[in-house]
Amino acid sequence: GSASTANSTLQLSPKTLDFTAVGGDSVVPQYLGISSSLGGSDKFTVSAVADGGWLLVEPVPNLGATWAKVTVNTNIPAGLYTGTIVVNSLVTGNQQTATVNYKLTGRVLTVAPTLLTFTQSAKGAPIPPQELQVTANRASTFRIVSQPAWIKIDAPAGLTTPAKLVVTADPTGMAPGPYEGSIQLSGPSDVLVQVSLTIPSPPTPTVAPPALSFAYNLGTPPP
Repeated sequence: GSASTANSTLQLSPKTLDFTAVGGDSVVPQYLGISSSLGGSDKFTVSAVADGGWLLVEPVPNLGATWAKVTVNTNIPAGLYTGTIVVNSLVTGNQQTATVNYKLTGRVLTVAPTLLTFTQSAKGAPIPPQELQVTANRASTFRIVSQPAWIKIDAPAGLTTPAKLVVTADPTGMAPGPYEGSIQLSGPSDVLVQVSLTIPSPPTPTVAPPALSFAYNLGTPPP
């Protein structure tokens, strides 16, 4: 009996678990199967080894003692992480490990286009509005942090991606010339949209006809 106990082995399936997620997501757990040549008479401990506490493992009673649930935390900086699940037999001391690979991508706010150019055709003429499309790799809230005084933004009540912003340039009270500025949006990341406005100078006065000619004979009434 002692010889068979000493030679017993643990088996883990799978040997590698791969997780991929975007920051803030809820990630579906994965399950690690644990079997022993001793069958149900073997008892074991399961632990997670990973820097930063992003990896969690726990037994699943409703699946029996030969399963462990593996979960990862998404509230950490984006990056590539590697951890280990360690299983130890309390009967034989046999140890087996499984590798956990985790790729976490940060949420990113994207705006298109990133440049808006407004040109007034003539002094006082209306300037057509333009649109900004705001998206993210996962649905996210955002806010409009700043904008030039001559820019007006028509936005939905709840700023959640995807969203459409209607941008209008208002040159009221501004002198002719070029103007530049930026719209800053902040959400899971910060984005700048460059905006420019050109206000034309008033047209040069014209005179028609370009010349006047008078003929006068002495002694006659003035022309």
